[in-house]
Amino acid sequence: MKRHTVKKYNAPRGWCVTALLVLGAGCGESLLDAEPVAPSSLKAHEDRLAAGLEVQGVAAGAYHSLAVRTDGVVWTWGQNTDGQLGRGVASVAPQATPLPITLPRRMTAVAAGSGHSLALDETGHVWAWGRNNRGQAGGQDPSVRVLAPTQIPLLSGITAIAARADYSLAVDANGSVWAWGQNTDGELGQPLAGPDANAHPTPVQVVIPALAPGDPYLPQAPVDLTDPAEVTKIVSVAAGGHHVLALGRTGRVWGWGRNDFAQVGTGASSTPVLTPTLIRTWVTAAIAAGESHSILYLSLIQI
Repeated sequence: MKRHTVKKYNAPRGWCVTALLVLGAGCGESLLDAEPVAPSSLKAHEDRLAAGLEVQGVAAGAYHSLAVRTDGVVWTWGQNTDGQLGRGVASVAPQATPLPITLPRRMTAVAAGSGHSLALDETGHVWAWGRNNRGQAGGQDPSVRVLAPTQIPLLSGITAIAARADYSLAVDANGSVWAWGQNTDGELGQPLAGPDANAHPTPVQVVIPALAPGDPYLPQAPVDLTDPAEVTKIVSVAAGGHHVLALGRTGRVWGWGRNDFAQVGTGASSTPVLTPTLIRTWVTAAIAAGESHSILYLSLIQI
């Protein structure tokens, strides 16, 4: 699947990743000491989008882009053949200039799949629009695109969102993960229901299995007195092409979905992994997922 990049210029300097769950690994490019100078055309769009405000979040789909400013306004641009720009219409002509869209509340985060978009509002509710052939935009009829931002039912207290391809993810304040959309490779984390080619517009909870007593990846007293229940409570998710990573409160990571290139982190290639499975590696601070590979950024503190 083709992807593109949206850069948030005021982001802090990056570090090279320290662990890769792929068949081959390589360190990416580092940022130079001097901030790169944007081309004049890009600078014009940046000035229009920012308008004296900071951009607090960006997302890139297959051919469209999203940004949310600190005032909670979401701006979109790029392809709109499935209504992924959230303007109430679909169009063949691309939108080259970032323009704001209408949402009922201030938004705090955005995410983008191939042809659909998500936004998280300040009250913890999720809004979606765009392509809906797998139910990824929450529409009950997979033959109908969701052209205007529509609230996803059943979800509240959401703190993080993610999207990729034709599925969507959300994490709530209790540490639970919710998923909807395609399940062709077990992306929804439902071991008793899938994989399948059906549309799944209604969010389902992904159950992170508890570790057995005495498991070395549980907090080890007396050095670490963290409640063992915190291990399976999730703080963020990363959506790969057809696999998912979930980062727990204690820095442990779970993976599920397509595993033909060992991207789930089980240690070997296999058929799709339908049950969230612990990746038995070091304490992790951040996660990322590509089309068929995964990245962990390790914590400097290892217990």
